[in-house]
Amino acid sequence: MRVEEKLKNLIDEKNITIKELAKLIGKTRNTVYSYLRGDSSIDVNSLMMICEEYEIPISYFLKDDEKKSLFREIEKLKDEIDRLEFYLSGIILEQIDHSKREIPLPSSIYEYPQIVALQKKYNLYKQINKKSRGDS
Repeated sequence: MRVEEKLKNLIDEKNITIKELAKLIGKTRNTVYSYLRGDSSIDVNSLMMICEEYEIPISYFLKDDEKKSLFREIEKLKDEIDRLEFYLSGIILEQIDHSKREIPLPSSIYEYPQIVALQKKYNLYKQINKKSRGDS
């Protein structure tokens, strides 16, 4: 079953109006209609908002190859976070070694915007992963 068919089924099952769905995902009604017709593809962020609101796993919408791709993306994010944490911890240690601290040191490596952004993205993917596997 295609994504638009699954979306139609969800709308019918949950008695959702197009207007409600459009408001939830921050799109126009015309955009939602184009998703339902299959004229355009719904973005992952919108699908995640729908899944969150109606408490359904993202796997409801994804094909097996898409699930595998999502899990690979999660692993890449984990690796990227680990590399950045290692890199930034090295920078912090170098700064501490210098007697002149011209740049104030953060109290945590999580004060670096890149780490914070990656951590948020990783946490979001973890939630998707958890829901797609049916965990609570």
